[in-house]
Amino acid sequence: MKRRALTGATVSITLSLVVSLVVSLVVSLGGPAGAATADDLPPSKPTGIWECIADYHGAVPMCWTPSTDDTGVSGYDIYIVEDGTARLHGTSARPAYTATGLIPARPYTFFIVARDAAGNTSPPSDRYTAHAQVGLPVPGCHVEHATGRSGPWSYAAIKLTNTGTAPVRGWTLHFDLPDDLRIEFSWGAKWSQDGAHAALSNLAYNETIPPAKTTELGYAWRHSAAAPRPKRFSLDSTPCTVTYLP
Repeated sequence: MKRRALTGATVSITLSLVVSLVVSLVVSLGGPAGAATADDLPPSKPTGIWECIADYHGAVPMCWTPSTDDTGVSGYDIYIVEDGTARLHGTSARPAYTATGLIPARPYTFFIVARDAAGNTSPPSDRYTAHAQVGLPVPGCHVEHATGRSGPWSYAAIKLTNTGTAPVRGWTLHFDLPDDLRIEFSWGAKWSQDGAHAALSNLAYNETIPPAKTTELGYAWRHSAAAPRPKRFSLDSTPCTVTYLP
């Protein structure tokens, strides 16, 4: 069997091919073992905190501008500051958080720290102070209705009380009367009537009724007997409880 000698050109081509393959392999594997660069870049500081989301009793809902990071932000830690000491209140995977279990109307201070998957943490956000919400207002009203007569007039005296948790502004009290009863004049309110439906609207001096406060008003008509008790009292669209007096 004949052996074929390798020429210099053949050896040169062969070594070149081996070097090329090695280089390709190193590039495809991302370099030699141990040459990877560690992630030591922290996320950017969270900014622009503002109150958001719906109104919850004893809560401070907050949103902020998302932090940025070279490999991505994995979450946020929300700290509350009380008596000069910061403690972790909760965490969030997105740029929004609702702190609950707080005392309504009391101010609370928070700051936020972003973190990435490598455990790097951002500089803390500026401190954010907000009052814990008292919750959505609960409407409510009560009508005390008393009738009487004075000469040719029959009248109804009304005490209207705001039993809700928020002031009532620009109000109208709606109720129904017998078909044959027509209001002639009113006090403490401006009257209107369309068939059996009657309404008494605020004047300038009693436009606002604070919670737990009462305003007095009434209406009169010509009638041979005392009026029946009106039905379905409502303050704007809120049904009222009623107490009828003789």
